[in-house]
Amino acid sequence: MQEKTLFDQWVVIYRRKWEILLVTLMAAITAGALAVVIDPIYEASVIFYPPKQPLAANYLSVGSEKSITRNTLVPLPNEDQLAPFIGLMKSKKIAERVAAEYPEMSVIKLLRSNMDFEVTNEYMLKLYARAKNPQLAADVANAYFRNLNLLLNEASMKDYHSDEEVFRKQLLDVETLVAQHTAELVEFERSQGIADLDKTISQVYGVMEQMNAALDQTRVKVKETEARIKVLQSEMEKEGEGLRQSIVSISTPYLEHLRIKLGDLSEQLTVASFEYGPKHETFLALQEQLEETKKKIGSEQESILNSTIKSDNVFTERLRQDLVAQIIEKESLDAKIVGYISVVKLQDMKLNSLPAVRHEWESRIQTIETFKEESLQLQKNLREMELQKSRKMEHLVLVDSAEPPGKAAFPILWLNLFIGVVVGLMGGLFYAYLLEYTKRSSYVSIRKLAREIAKNG
Repeated sequence: MQEKTLFDQWVVIYRRKWEILLVTLMAAITAGALAVVIDPIYEASVIFYPPKQPLAANYLSVGSEKSITRNTLVPLPNEDQLAPFIGLMKSKKIAERVAAEYPEMSVIKLLRSNMDFEVTNEYMLKLYARAKNPQLAADVANAYFRNLNLLLNEASMKDYHSDEEVFRKQLLDVETLVAQHTAELVEFERSQGIADLDKTISQVYGVMEQMNAALDQTRVKVKETEARIKVLQSEMEKEGEGLRQSIVSISTPYLEHLRIKLGDLSEQLTVASFEYGPKHETFLALQEQLEETKKKIGSEQESILNSTIKSDNVFTERLRQDLVAQIIEKESLDAKIVGYISVVKLQDMKLNSLPAVRHEWESRIQTIETFKEESLQLQKNLREMELQKSRKMEHLVLVDSAEPPGKAAFPILWLNLFIGVVVGLMGGLFYAYLLEYTKRSSYVSIRKLAREIAKNG
């Protein structure tokens, strides 16, 4: 059997041209009809990118003015870094959220056929949404972008609620400690008699100087009083009363008791004058007791002198009264000296204890300041959380939003016709060669049969 040449093939095509044309025409008509009959599918797309360095603003932290300055948001320069975002868009969670917004789009269709995602050559992300309604396709595409950004925002705020509860509880505990330690500090200052330690030290030195000056003045007055007593004694001796020098020391048990009481009262009065002031009820009560004790001493000494000195001379009587007054004055001054010395010793003891008091006082203040700083920081943290929660943070940069497409993405009439023509042409050629093969096979079979009949006949 002779092998077929290319020319023979062209002869077959030429001979069967009408069959080939008919098959091609039928395929094109069928493809065109399908393009007209099938419901059109519209496709909308969104282009965006996650920035390499997103804007992370801190409103209240140190250097926050730098964190909220504008900077350039460039795409990630690596396709591998974009893969997690495609994975998030393919997740069932976003599909469920979008399906809840648009019930026309089922979760299964969104996961299988209605959505596509790709990374462009410029390292941007592009998502496609397909639907029979152009507006729905655009809405779904934008919803996918919006829900992806929302999902990223929720992830960034994941621990904020639990942290906020911890911060609020800790703030309440710290404020309680501040109030407690402040009350203890006030009580400590009250018990130590200080409001301002430096001022207290200055006051102590001032009181010591006043007491020492008063002590010196009182000692001078004592000497002057003793001199006047001697003068009075001399005058009374000249008048023939025969009073001895020891008259000053005339004493009885009751008088000694009154003198001791006078000294104690003078000491208490001096201390009360320093601690409470001359208008305080304690000071006034002590002053009243002191005056009463002076009167009792005067009466007792006058009784002693009356029993010792007998005179009908008016001048001598006046000297005797002056002597009693001076003796009482001297004993009063002696009591004041004891009081002044007691106050000086008390202030000296207080001054010696102030370094330890200062250390304790400063330690307590430092503790309170530490708690206040912690409270202030916790308040800043809570305020920062409130600002961050109210902040609309964009984790993605939108380049092109989806718009309702003007033309359907599928089917495309010219493409369908082109495919119909190509498929029809291929089918026509196959049909033509099939017919040619069938015809030739039949012709060969008939010739063989004829030769067999002729040979046997």
